[in-house]
Amino acid sequence: HADEFTRIYKMMTGYSFEPEPVQITESGSYRAILKNRILDETKDAEKYRKDYLQTHDNYNLKRTLFNAFNDEMRHAVEILYILI
Repeated sequence: HADEFTRIYKMMTGYSFEPEPVQITESGSYRAILKNRILDETKDAEKYRKDYLQTHDNYNLKRTLFNAFNDEMRHAVEILYILI
């Protein structure tokens, strides 16, 4: 989603945005890490859902938020599937 959000940001502001890569470090058992990932994915989905509902006049942004919301929920389900 980062590429699409970066493109929309440039389209809206005229400025380029290049975020710094985030270093992710996980510790704990494999199952604990997967459970934490499910929580992170659902939190991200909720953030995208709220932003989607608050966006009214920018179709590209609204579509990208909707797709990001769906992708995060799909990721959470896929991880849950791994756990069972």
